[in-house]
Order: sequence, then C-alpha cells, then structure tokens
Amino acid sequence: MAAKIKFGLIVGLFGLVLTMAVSFLVGVCGPFVGLVAGAVAGLLTVRAERPANRNAGASQGTQAGAIAGGLTLAGQLIGNIGGLMLLQASQVELPFGEMPQTSAEETAFWIGGIGVVVCFGLLGLGLGVLGGASAGYFATPESPAAGGEPPQSPYPPMS
Repeated sequence: MAAKIKFGLIVGLFGLVLTMAVSFLVGVCGPFVGLVAGAVAGLLTVRAERPANRNAGASQGTQAGAIAGGLTLAGQLIGNIGGLMLLQASQVELPFGEMPQTSAEETAFWIGGIGVVVCFGLLGLGLGVLGGASAGYFATPESPAAGGEPPQSPYPPMS
C-alpha cells in the first residue's frame, strides 16, 4: 500500500474518533482537528516516500491530507448529528432560542443543523488538504542542483 494512503488512513482514523468527540461537544473546533490530521499525514508520508523535490512532497502531502481530512469530515458529521439528536431528545434549555415545537420548526432545525455541520466538515477537509500540502512541502529538502544527486532527507528512514 502506498505511504500516502496508509498514513492518510491511519491518521484519518484517529482524526475521525477525535473529531467525533470534539464536534459532539463544540462543533466549531472540529475543523482544526482536520488541519492537524492532514499535516501529520503529510509529514509522515514525506518521511516515508522521500520525494525528489518540494513540489512532489507537496503533492504527496496533499493526497495524504485529503484522505485524513475526508475521515475527519465523517467524524464531524457523526459527532454533530449525534449532538443535535441529544439536544432534541433531552429537551434541555438552550442558551439561545428554543427547541422546535412544531414539525415545520423541527424540519428547519434539522436542515439548518445539517447544513452547518456540512460546512464545518468541508472546512475541516480543506484545512486537512492545506495542512498536508504545507507539511509535505516544508518537510521535503530543497531541490538538488542541476546534474547533482538528490538531497538526502534529514529524517531517519522509516521501517
């Protein structure tokens, strides 16, 4: 399995679980988990693959970050929808507004809630891609001089 897929899935699964917990409690913090997951996946991919130049490193990091960010998007959806279900089932008093009473209000509650969840999830996906690309770019050594050997990575090889 390619390193970008392997590390994207491994880090993404950790991100999925962490994002579910974070977004269940505070939905706006979920995208930052995507940023960190994408950056970690991009860094690990570049350390394993050892790309020839920074552009190749950024490309590999982008792909790993997209996989990790996609899994954090799933965690954001699961966590926030679970939070909405708990809010509606417990009938707790909200700090703003009130719980829906009619079926029309309930429909608007769910459409609005899911819309916000998708927006935050897509933001997390985008930040995951950005984090992966940035980490991949900056973790890759400079391009070699014309006709020279490719640079050696400052990181020890991963087994």
